[in-house]
Amino acid sequence: MQSKWFIVWISILLFTNHGMAKGVELTKKVNFDIDQKHATLHGTVQGFTTTNYQFYANKGQILHVSMDSSKAYFKIYSPFKNSSDTPLFKGETEGSTYNEKLKRSGIYMIQVYLTYDDAKIDTKAIYTLKLDIE
Repeated sequence: MQSKWFIVWISILLFTNHGMAKGVELTKKVNFDIDQKHATLHGTVQGFTTTNYQFYANKGQILHVSMDSSKAYFKIYSPFKNSSDTPLFKGETEGSTYNEKLKRSGIYMIQVYLTYDDAKIDTKAIYTLKLDIE
């Protein structure tokens, strides 16, 4: 009887873990200099690991984000959203530059990531992310 339950639990574990991407979300706060709303961020992403940059912006400000990388992309999430929600912008389909007037005040998040195909072969990508708020 115990071996039957052991097999059931092993089956459940194998079924729930099969095909799941394993990754880590690193979160960093963007610290702007006093009276400055500009930041240049450098980093590396590899595999399913992503890097999230959080910063505060006000409704009505214009957000400029651009990325220089051969493999990495970025998504932007509006306040009260997280990486499981629909992004405001998705670089993989919309390009490497975002330039829009913000509709909400709050903490925004930029997530740097690789495509699924690149992540599954453990690709490593270096990037430069430029962030300006007017």
